[in-house]
Amino acid sequence: MSGENAALREQVAAIVLAAGGSTRFGRPKQLLPWAGTTMVGQVVRVAMAVAAVEQVIVVVGCEAERVGAAAQAAVAPRVPEIVVNTDWAAGQSTSVRTGLAAVAPGTAAAIFMLADQPDVPPAVLWALIGRHRQTRAPIVVPVFAGRRGTPTLFDRVLFGELRGLRGDTGGRPLIARYADCVESVPVTTPAILRDVDTPADYR
Repeated sequence: MSGENAALREQVAAIVLAAGGSTRFGRPKQLLPWAGTTMVGQVVRVAMAVAAVEQVIVVVGCEAERVGAAAQAAVAPRVPEIVVNTDWAAGQSTSVRTGLAAVAPGTAAAIFMLADQPDVPPAVLWALIGRHRQTRAPIVVPVFAGRRGTPTLFDRVLFGELRGLRGDTGGRPLIARYADCVESVPVTTPAILRDVDTPADYR
């Protein structure tokens, strides 16, 4: 394999799902202050901190302009790609499809990140990418204390099936469908199990 093809084989994209309406929270939680930026900004910073992530895509929908601006303001000198999901109210699967449509050709895998998980550190992404490079597993998930969490890595062989998802679901149906092929990576942070759904969670 040539050096160019090897590089393509290793490319990874991070897709930040930030299109939701935050109905349980009552206002756009993506824009809440966090660590000197916003929640979506912090998730983007984490993705940008991982050198193996060649492409960072932020899928926006509700309050698209404000959330996109917050994501782009969080990082210098690189900025993420912002893509708008006009059908965001139809559920998370629409954001999965919108994000995948922006992934560069030749990308080996995509890591789906949630905009309401700002505590997940870059080490988790490195662990997912490392295990994928070792095993070429179609799905790699982080595990803390025996419990699976997110973000989740999907190999390009499943991109077509991810595009076929419908309704308010992410990749869980594929994790169940290919349970025997899922690689689990132990991590040392419970942040993979937490997201911010309510004001109490945020506090």
